[in-house]
Amino acid sequence: MGHGSQTSASGVVRDRNGSWLWEFTRNLGCCSLLEAELWPILDGLNLLWMQRFRCVEIESESAAAVCIILDESAAKRSISLVRTIRAV
Repeated sequence: MGHGSQTSASGVVRDRNGSWLWEFTRNLGCCSLLEAELWPILDGLNLLWMQRFRCVEIESESAAAVCIILDESAAKRSISLVRTIRAV
């Protein structure tokens, strides 16, 4: 993300057969690339939780986002967004 550029994040929710259920988008304003990859993960988890889904599989094309979420030591010293995702 360039300095001062606006960005958004989006995601798609599918059922266990891969059929589309819904999609979502969030305007992020200015943020880091990692934050732009993390926000749709959190938004997706929150939407799924509100719809009473409890056992879900998250997919992301961002290896960096996945690694930082799964690495417990990194999550403890990382941005609050990662800690929030881990808490969900």
